[in-house]
Amino acid sequence: MVALLAGQEAHLDTYAGDLAVEFQSKELQLSFDMELYYRHPSDVAFTFEMILGIDVAKAVLHHDTVRVFSPFRNSYFEQNLKEGRFIQLGDRRFDLVSTIEFSIGKFGFGQNDSRFVGRQEGFYLYEMADTIWDKEFWVNPATLTVAKCHWRHRDQSYDLWISYYDFHRMDGRWRPKIITLLCPAKGYRVKIKLRQEKINVEIPDSFFQLRIPEDARRIEPPSGEPSLLR
Repeated sequence: MVALLAGQEAHLDTYAGDLAVEFQSKELQLSFDMELYYRHPSDVAFTFEMILGIDVAKAVLHHDTVRVFSPFRNSYFEQNLKEGRFIQLGDRRFDLVSTIEFSIGKFGFGQNDSRFVGRQEGFYLYEMADTIWDKEFWVNPATLTVAKCHWRHRDQSYDLWISYYDFHRMDGRWRPKIITLLCPAKGYRVKIKLRQEKINVEIPDSFFQLRIPEDARRIEPPSGEPSLLR
């Protein structure tokens, strides 16, 4: 089973998706559209466009550096990821790389040691750990899909519950149409609708390039307010 899951991940080289995202917490409610592009030859690169209020922003992640530009405000920021995956927004850290990976279907079965720990309600239960997260996966053996994940941050002691719904067949594999993420300790919930996806299609280099005008203002990364770029 693990070998099949690892093989499925290994054959996911590029990804293009049209997503609708809803974020809810006690302090903030956001909804935005996103175009996500992913390419993995030897490093991680992606671009996305998202609408937050009046902002339309484009971002590129390349070699552990994320750069975000808002044409409307003619401003940008860049930041090196903490520990190769976290972006710092004020006093909050957001695992950007892992969020992309669990959205497109890369869970690390081919990169990290995983062990089978039993069956539960028809699912195969696996455990896995990396340098930051202890993870549990509920795998549907009939469709070779992850139905649910439980991630526990080893140092900061909070949990993420990630669930996948409404699967459909696409390009020889099963893909969800809806993903939800729940973080009880931090009090937020994220719902992602995968409206359209393409896997292993050629993506031009221009999609992973961010051209910033010379007169654009460089600003500090946002601290979590509704506007992505101030």
